[in-house]
Amino acid sequence: MCQGGRSSGNLEQHKAARICQGQSTLEYALVLFAFLSLVVGLAAVWHAGRDGHLLKLATTAASHLFGAGNTLNEVNDLVLF
Repeated sequence: MCQGGRSSGNLEQHKAARICQGQSTLEYALVLFAFLSLVVGLAAVWHAGRDGHLLKLATTAASHLFGAGNTLNEVNDLVLF
């Protein structure tokens, strides 16, 4: 219908044009919302990395066996990492 389909009257053409215009506005709003969500998510990751939260999480997850006194577990942790 939005590709230029034929209608019989002027009123029907006007209605079809308004429907197509509304559809494009909705599509624009959805794409804009998705893009802004992506930007906000990337900004959150950037700030977490800048503040050291990502490094802290990575070292906490990777060094769970260090300092336990068991050398074999420390070597296994390094090899698996």
